[in-house]
Amino acid sequence: LVDPMFSDKQLETIIEKMVTNQGKNVYCFPNFSIEIIPKFHSYSYAMLDSGDHDQVIIDEVELIKDRMVKGGVIVLHDLDSQFVRVREAYDYLLSTGNYE
Repeated sequence: LVDPMFSDKQLETIIEKMVTNQGKNVYCFPNFSIEIIPKFHSYSYAMLDSGDHDQVIIDEVELIKDRMVKGGVIVLHDLDSQFVRVREAYDYLLSTGNYE
């Protein structure tokens, strides 16, 4: 996950380092999460870090919740911080009965 607030040059440098350091099995999709999440059928791990963007975290959770494999992990950054929508997203996931 790369925060889209980086400049284009910073993003290019980060992607280059990720690919160089991690090898050929790293795939970088430089775009906003709500554009990328729907492109793939299933996920085993998701790190959501959009708590300071109010509606984005809710949109991410709505997009990812039915794409997680059984036993998959969703990590929510900024849980119980000043970004209250992250707690709302967490509580919503629990309310579905599909997460613990």
